[in-house]
Amino acid sequence: VPAFQGEGSIASVMATSLFTAQGLAGFASGWFTAGRLVWTSGANAGLAIEIKEHRVDDAGVRLSLWGAMA
Repeated sequence: VPAFQGEGSIASVMATSLFTAQGLAGFASGWFTAGRLVWTSGANAGLAIEIKEHRVDDAGVRLSLWGAMA
């Protein structure tokens, strides 16, 4: 369902399971929490992982994952 998904890219990696994202600023904080991230390129292409926390604040958009990225 397009209304319940977004597309963005990694701006910076903060830890193996935490990164800042570009392209998701239009979504309220928490919108993607407990959702699923599907990688479309890079070392994780084709994989999916659950989002632990989606946070939007003055620092930008941060996604925390339940597992480590490759």
